[in-house]
Amino acid sequence: MSKLKGYRVMLGQTQASMAKTLGVSTQSYNNKETGKTPFSNSEMLKIRDMVRAIEPNITIDDLFFS
Repeated sequence: MSKLKGYRVMLGQTQASMAKTLGVSTQSYNNKETGKTPFSNSEMLKIRDMVRAIEPNITIDDLFFS
């Protein structure tokens, strides 16, 4: 998930702000970003839409599965 962290940092977001956006606790977000627990489909879509502000052609596969 280091790619995801990189995009989060480029967006100027902290784990706490991402957690708030997704409606989860900071600990839950940390577990998801580090790969301990999976993101839900709706969370993946929200994150993809945020990243598209800086990377318009990014896909969910690019973010989470490659």
